[in-house]
Amino acid sequence: MSKKHIFFYLFLVFIFACNSMGENVVAKYKDYELTTTELIGVIPPEISKEDSARIADGYIKNWLKEKVLMENSQDILSNDKLLMIEAKVQDYKNELILNELEEEWLEENPPEEPTDEEVKAFYDKNPNIIPVNNTIVEYQFINSDKEDLYKSRELLKKNTPEALEELSKLAKEKKYTNQLKKNQWVEWDDLVSITPLSDNSPQSLYLVKNKMFEIKNKDKIFLLKVVDYAKKGEAAPLSYSKKALKSILLNKRKLNLLSQKKEDLYQKAIYENEIQRK
Repeated sequence: MSKKHIFFYLFLVFIFACNSMGENVVAKYKDYELTTTELIGVIPPEISKEDSARIADGYIKNWLKEKVLMENSQDILSNDKLLMIEAKVQDYKNELILNELEEEWLEENPPEEPTDEEVKAFYDKNPNIIPVNNTIVEYQFINSDKEDLYKSRELLKKNTPEALEELSKLAKEKKYTNQLKKNQWVEWDDLVSITPLSDNSPQSLYLVKNKMFEIKNKDKIFLLKVVDYAKKGEAAPLSYSKKALKSILLNKRKLNLLSQKKEDLYQKAIYENEIQRK
């Protein structure tokens, strides 16, 4: 307890020690009592004495108002409504408890992450599970000087790890803007915004797999390679949807684990004759 909390505690004890409500009670409504301990628990540490007193006074007033309202609600609301509220509160409480229980189970026995092979097998069985909402493009590019155009084109065409590493070194040395990583996807509109393509560039002209385009960009040549693409409404390619597919598979495993845990507890209760039903 901080020094200011200690001061505040002594202050409360001094104020309420001689009242008719009893020791450690700072407010009372009928049979409900607000204790000093509860009040101290809502006072933030390291604040001024004035702020502590202000917060305490506000809390006491709100506590008393709440108790008065809750007491009067018994006379205003029908029994059916009160029972319905109690049922909702119990359902919410049960939901919170079950959520905490499930999190504990998953922390104790986390399911294994799906492998790339498992993701591909799942995709092959469910190729349309993730549809494309807008045209997407897997792309690479380098904004090269004319003197390095041939070399840049050949290396980007090869697209081997060694070729891309050499091209990356060239780009770093000459300070060419580039995007040479694989499996980089963007929507068509975003591709237009980050390349010299114009807003009215026809998609049909550029949506060609593994084709390279040379676009004049001021004093440089912008080499754009469209590695892959998928149009709106088509199935998303595996390389695009891989992360989402992993998440789907992992969630399935979590649900299966939780379902098995619940079933095990249920069967245990049956075995131990703790369950009776007609």
